Amino acid sequence: MAEQAELPPVTEIDSSAGAQGGDDIVSYGIVPKARAFGLPREPLGDRARRVFQEWPVNSTRLDPGHPWAHIWIAPFLVDVARLLIWWWQTAGRVSKATGIARRFQFFDIIRMTWPHRFHGQIYYMFELYRPEEKARRGEYLTRWETKNGLIRLLRQQFIDKSVARSNMRDKVAFTVSLAKHGLPGIPIIASFDRGKPTPAEIDPKLLRQDLFTKLRAGKGAQGAGLIRYLGDDRYRYGSREFDCAGLLQQLAKQSERANLILLPRLTNHPDIAGLAVETLMAVRTFSMINERGQPEVVFAMLRVLGKLEPTWHSRVEWAAAIDLETGELGLLAGDVPEEFTRRYTHHPFTGYPVQGVILPYWQEVKATALAVHRQLAMDRFVVGWDIAVTPTGPRVLEGNVLPDVTFPQRVGHRPFGQTRYGEILHYHLDRVELLLKERAAKAGA
Repeated sequence: MAEQAELPPVTEIDSSAGAQGGDDIVSYGIVPKARAFGLPREPLGDRARRVFQEWPVNSTRLDPGHPWAHIWIAPFLVDVARLLIWWWQTAGRVSKATGIARRFQFFDIIRMTWPHRFHGQIYYMFELYRPEEKARRGEYLTRWETKNGLIRLLRQQFIDKSVARSNMRDKVAFTVSLAKHGLPGIPIIASFDRGKPTPAEIDPKLLRQDLFTKLRAGKGAQGAGLIRYLGDDRYRYGSREFDCAGLLQQLAKQSERANLILLPRLTNHPDIAGLAVETLMAVRTFSMINERGQPEVVFAMLRVLGKLEPTWHSRVEWAAAIDLETGELGLLAGDVPEEFTRRYTHHPFTGYPVQGVILPYWQEVKATALAVHRQLAMDRFVVGWDIAVTPTGPRVLEGNVLPDVTFPQRVGHRPFGQTRYGEILHYHLDRVELLLKERAAKAGA
């Protein structure tokens, strides 16, 4: 039985204080007004949502994901649906764990949703029913402002437009770019596009190993499938067995619906292998363009995808935050309602220890994330890199140009407004607000 941790007390952090060395950064000649006059700084999340609303930018309409959810009265109806769904799924568990009445939670979500953009899922994921979390709610970022246009705004205003445009959606092109710059990726054995393999003739020697499939243009685990090599050019894929020709025909058929890539299966480093059975875990590593115009690692977590483990019968994504200096893992947290009141010191399925484990090759993982950002993605303000830690070192799996901010803040049990991520984002928001004032002054002249 995995050990379930007592939730640690929240340490209140002065959000007006800079990160180490942050107060000395003046590379753009901007001194935040709040600091200049010794005033408390506006909480990061509140400020980010306000700036997003004030800036004349068209929403990308990525949260909620369906375009109809942004038309006329639809946003209000979506918020009502989120209130009812997440309250119904989670309120009972929270009431049992904390003694907070379901009715109180219902009206508390209403008070949070419309004034603060904290809908039902956010309320439970950030545990805003706890007084200490509610006190720092303004420091939390959400998908609403980051995915709907704020990150794009920062990219458009402050990223050098002369640099080459990155392509991380197409995994084939991305892997070629990694190899070109001598960066560690996973070699692609073949791609299958609308029923046709590339190369047309695949070397059978490359297929005599465990294999893995992913969508060529998908995100995360979309299209992921493990192919077991049984020997004698025979394979188990899903519940079926194939010979070599039959396997390639099956992959070609699947690619008529969505293009695929075929990869060699990699394994996890032995020091963390006990946290998964079949899946290759990834370190989600955030790198962000800092005050000096260079990428900096600002957050990282080790991800374990339960839905890819066939014997677990789980839909949970678990993750543990990583100490940026030491590589030490924190408590394990989940992303679904049944896990919102729990954190674990040991993996709930394997029993393997999590908290206190030192991630192998951590310094190399950080260096790899920074190198990939510098070489391939200097046109991006922030990237969430997925990097596997194998027995021989880190391997870059993919980059996410609009990485989710909600689950990482839950995993770290700390809003981004109280981290280095927030310090950098405050700096760039200072620049945005300066531009807003300049535009207003010109309009009024």
